[in-house]
Amino acid sequence: HLHLDYSRIANDMTYMNAMKLTVICICTFVTITGFVYMLYMMIFVKKLLYSRRLLILCSWLVKNVSKFYLLNSVCARTSAE
Repeated sequence: HLHLDYSRIANDMTYMNAMKLTVICICTFVTITGFVYMLYMMIFVKKLLYSRRLLILCSWLVKNVSKFYLLNSVCARTSAE
């Protein structure tokens, strides 16, 4: 009976962590999409090729893309086990 309680608690914790990871992935993807749009607007519409803001935007874009990639690769390796 105790084993079933532990199993239920573990399933509940797994579900909560899965929801958290899903929300993080969605938020990161939306952020990346917004950064790509802002990058497009700065380069092609406003013609700001040598702006300091462009460098900052690119660094945040690289940070979020690497976060998204690492999060997905860790989740893929974990689910494959």
